Amino acid sequence: MKNVFLGIISCLLLFCSCTATSTAYHVKGELKDSTFDGRTIYIIQRDNHAKIDSTRIEGNRFSFNGKIDTAVCCEVSVDKNIYAFFILENGTISLDLYGHVFPQGSPMNEQITDINKTADSLQNIFTAQLDSLIDAYWKKNGIEPPQNGDREIPQEVLYEQLPSIVAHINLIEDSICREILSRHNNDALGQYLIMYSYIYPTDIDKQIEILDNIGPWLRSRKDIQKKIKKVEALKKTAVGQPYIDIEGRDVNGNDIALSDFFNRGNYVLMDMWASWCGPCKQEIPNLAYLHNKYKDKGLTVVGIFVWDKEKNMKRAVEKEKITWPQIFDVQNNVRKNYGVEGIPHIILFAPDGTILARNLRGKNMITDVEYTLQNKR
Repeated sequence: MKNVFLGIISCLLLFCSCTATSTAYHVKGELKDSTFDGRTIYIIQRDNHAKIDSTRIEGNRFSFNGKIDTAVCCEVSVDKNIYAFFILENGTISLDLYGHVFPQGSPMNEQITDINKTADSLQNIFTAQLDSLIDAYWKKNGIEPPQNGDREIPQEVLYEQLPSIVAHINLIEDSICREILSRHNNDALGQYLIMYSYIYPTDIDKQIEILDNIGPWLRSRKDIQKKIKKVEALKKTAVGQPYIDIEGRDVNGNDIALSDFFNRGNYVLMDMWASWCGPCKQEIPNLAYLHNKYKDKGLTVVGIFVWDKEKNMKRAVEKEKITWPQIFDVQNNVRKNYGVEGIPHIILFAPDGTILARNLRGKNMITDVEYTLQNKR
């Protein structure tokens, strides 16, 4: 089944890799109603935010016409939820501003659509295999799996078998990425795959291998340069690596550092957050649960207040009723040292400062932390 699946994808990718022969671009799209009629919109280059072209929306539709020498990754945005990512190349390009990632018409954009459909298919495969794992557990224990409600299985079963499912999906993704980049390591399609595709590998070593082999044009893109720096930071702070210290001030203005919490016998759960960050606030009840339950049983929760004003930290801590220690990231070292570009970002450390897990969230975070504490991994 896997070989058949890969064969189909390879055929799709080879079909879509032909070179465009058009000498001008025509980019068009349609909106659901006349709400935005009369508005001027722009084609904006993704890596440097330069405006390449403009047009007005009329009769629920828009159209851009022009020429471009080198294809580049771009976007058109009408509203925060009405936008499209695509590659601006010569040819006719139809944008789906509601599906966001399914441009059609020109060769590279057809391939973007294929890539994103493949990503959706892989997600469906993962979900189906996970459901099968859960069903198998229930049936093995002589119980018909519930169709609704609680379908959880014990942590040890999940930790034992989930890696093989993830590895299966990663293997397919890696094969697809290598096939595409073998022909697009120095153009806009390679840029799209590296920067914006869900099938780009998460494994840091594989990312480094890919970035080491890109061409000069692709390496000159600003977003790719940022990606390289981020990956280098992620390599230094990957699972199994030692922590990098973060120094700052606590809610009372006293000097404090992440290193203050290691070599005391406790695991350390570090939460990077800000007062303006809605998803960060959603994690506070989960952090509070872990803090209250395990603060005397081997766990220390530490907040790192980032990308915000120091005066907002104490106010936010009081408002959210946070009782665990906080560090204001004075030097903004989180982005540079840990490769973090979005928050919340939560990292679990061993008592000696070794990184055990990154990017923990929600219920899965609680599961991971409790499993670690129980098994002392």
